[in-house]
This record gives sequence, structure tokens and C-alpha cells, in this order.
Amino acid sequence: MNRSSFGDLPYEVQTMVISHVTQHDLASCIRVCKAWNKMTYPFLWRHIQDPQRTSHYGDDDDDDDEEDDGRYRPLPKEVIVYHPYGKGVIACARSGALKRNGHLVKSIRIESDMLHWSSFLQDCPPTFPRLTSLWIDGVEDHDEPDYSERLDYRDAGDDRDDCDGGDGKYLAQLLDRCSAGLRVFSFSPRLDSDRWSYTIGDKIVEALLKHAATLEVVRIGGDYACDWRHIDRLLCSLPKLKEIDFEFNCLTNRGGRLEVTAVADSDWVCLDLEVFGCAIKGIPRPEIPRTPIIDGKVRQGTREESLDLQRRVYTKLAKLTKLRELRLSSELDEWTDEYRKINKKHIWQYDCLSMTLESGLDVLKDLRDLRLVVLWYLENGISNAEETKWVQTNWPQVEIRFKKFYQRRR
Repeated sequence: MNRSSFGDLPYEVQTMVISHVTQHDLASCIRVCKAWNKMTYPFLWRHIQDPQRTSHYGDDDDDDDEEDDGRYRPLPKEVIVYHPYGKGVIACARSGALKRNGHLVKSIRIESDMLHWSSFLQDCPPTFPRLTSLWIDGVEDHDEPDYSERLDYRDAGDDRDDCDGGDGKYLAQLLDRCSAGLRVFSFSPRLDSDRWSYTIGDKIVEALLKHAATLEVVRIGGDYACDWRHIDRLLCSLPKLKEIDFEFNCLTNRGGRLEVTAVADSDWVCLDLEVFGCAIKGIPRPEIPRTPIIDGKVRQGTREESLDLQRRVYTKLAKLTKLRELRLSSELDEWTDEYRKINKKHIWQYDCLSMTLESGLDVLKDLRDLRLVVLWYLENGISNAEETKWVQTNWPQVEIRFKKFYQRRR
């Protein structure tokens, strides 16, 4: 019987087989012989990432449980456990291996709480000629940047200035080194400070726009701040964009939201968008009963102005005929003490789409690929009787996630 060795197989078949081998096994393959090393080494470096984080729930020793007022019992806090400092992408860079093999790397995923941007960039190659996917999640700021460049999100609300807080210049430099053109960019910083947030400003946006010919996925989350103008600019400049997701934390007021006039009036070029994830603000809602809290969260305007703006927004969204997910808010971790104790009126959004037939919801009936609509913490009428019947008729395949606001009885 004719027995063919792996080396006798066509190169295309070899690469197809090797692409299914795990990183752990690839590390063993390169030690078999020189021929196997030559064959498998490029695959070992195609995708590099940090070991997965683990977490557990436990009590914080700094908490004084006696100070609880009796109405709430503090929940155990989630403790994130990161991988040892000597492992992962950063250790790879410090050893010089990333600089030697950067030309082979196609994707990088960093999940570390010990990233010093300046030293990390020094240990990186000048370019990544094949890098198309960049994930940076859970990274803290350890370079002690000038805090005059940071932005106080509590004072500024959603209107951010144009500076890049934190390490914006370093992230922009890393984006510039991705010479092949990024397809996927995911960034989710985590800051240990309760006051400051990482600002997505001009430097980062300009760096992203250099990848306009290839960029398909942009996901931004975590402890960040972004002016609506920057989000709108991406939507108007990235023709191949298929997914955009800007989280907004309505509990901390960190994140990014689009101004309704930008949605209604801007010329978006990403008509193949499949996932739209961004809150929309600034819609007058005169039908909502006013309270001192609500007055500060709702724009003034007439009923006619409100309906006109909303119909223009629905019309813009209806042009995204390939839309699969419409995410108009971000879900909070409702197991935290911060969420359980806060008055829900403070986190509810009132200047949003009302999602009623009167406001123009029917314009979206032809989104045949739609599968998910997210409306957490929004003052909307999607659960009204008329709207419920419409959803059953026109969106039978759509999962709608929302939460009704209710005032707890005393």
C-alpha cells in the first residue's frame, strides 16, 4: 500500500490541516524536526493572545459590612484574576520575540492589567505587515499621562473635547503600524480611577480612518468617553463597516452616544452595516410627565419636532437593509450594589426613540434580516398593545430586549 507522508501532501492541504492545530500542539510541532519547524512556525505566530482571564466572587476586605443601611445586603464582588505578568503578549514583546516575528502576526489580543504603552511600543516591530485584527480589552493605564489631557466625564456629560486622554497617542501609533489594513478593531480600557475616563479623540479617530479601505468591525467599550462627532465621522467615512458598537454605561455616564441630528442629517456610507450598536440622544419627548430629575435629562421641544426627528432616524436606519442587530443601549451589571441602590430614574434615558407606531416605527418593517433589538433602560413604547401586535406581525423572528420602568412602592 502506498503510504504518503504529511510532507508529500500538496501545500494547500498542509496549510488547511495545520490551521486546525491548537497553539499548544503547534509549539510541539516546531520541535519535531527542521522540516516541521519550517512548515508550522508561521502558523504558530499567526494569532497571539494573552491567556484567558479568570474570575471569582468574594468579599472585599476593605468593605465595612456594618455600614449597610439594612435595605440592601451587599453582594459578593467579582474579582478578576489576570494571567501572570511573565506570560502573554507583553512578555512576548519584552523578550524580543514579537519584534522578530511581527511580520507573521495576523491578529493580536491583549487582556492585561499591566500594559505600559510606551515600553510596549518600543518592544514592537516598526510595522505589522499582516496584522488585520487588534483586540485590546481590560487594559489599565500605567504610563501616568498628564491628567490635564484627561476629561472629567461628570462635568462634561456627553460633549467631549477633541483631546485624546490617557494613552491616545500610543494607541494611534500602534494603529499606524498595522500596515496591512485592519479589518477588526476592539478596544475596551479599564481604569482604576473613579473620576477619569479614557478619551477617544482626534488622534485615535484619524488613525482608524487610515484603515477605511479595510475596516469592517469597530467595537469600543469599557471606561471611555467619546464625542458623538467622532462616532458620526466613522459612520460617514468607513464604507466597508459591517459592525459598529459604542457602549454607553448609563450608571457611570461613561461611553459614547450619537446626537439625533447627526443620525438624521449625516451622510452615512456604511450601507452594508449588519450590527448597529450605539445609543441615540437628544430627542424631545414632551409626552413624558416631567419631574425634576426627568427635566434635566430631556430636551425641550414640541410634539411635532419630536415626531419629525424620530421619523428621520427611522428612515436612516431603514436604509441599513442588511441589519441583523439594532442595539440602542447597553446592558448594565445589575448584580452590583451600585445598580441596586441607585434611583432608577437617574439611569433611565428619556431623550430616546419612543419605538411607537405614531413615531414612525413602521418604517423599519422591511428589515428582513433583523434578529435582535436592544432597548435596555429606554423610555419606549415597544410593549404597548398596538406595538406588540405590530411586532408579532412584522418582526416574528426578532428578539427584543427591554426593561420596563416601575416605581417601587414604599
